[in-house]
Amino acid sequence: MNLLKEQIREYKELYDYKDILSYAVRKGYVHSLGNYLYISDGLLRDYVKRLKELGETFSVQDAKSVLGLSRKYLIPLLEYLDRTGIIRREGDVRRFVKGFML
Repeated sequence: MNLLKEQIREYKELYDYKDILSYAVRKGYVHSLGNYLYISDGLLRDYVKRLKELGETFSVQDAKSVLGLSRKYLIPLLEYLDRTGIIRREGDVRRFVKGFML
């Protein structure tokens, strides 16, 4: 029984989810939205593409309708896009930054 506990402990250390997430973020496979929320690069790109189809500006409600996300997930996503320079908040709307790179 002691050997099994030791093996489990070693396995947890070797495959700690925090290490895996950190690695995925460093490699660009996953983006950290903050507050323990993560999004895959592919899904982020899809969301940005769908938001871009709304035009140069969009509201939170527009984004919610197009992406089908609750505010719990939508607001951290929009804040991440603000921080990374993809969009800029202007009052009640968001505007895509010209020449943004994803």
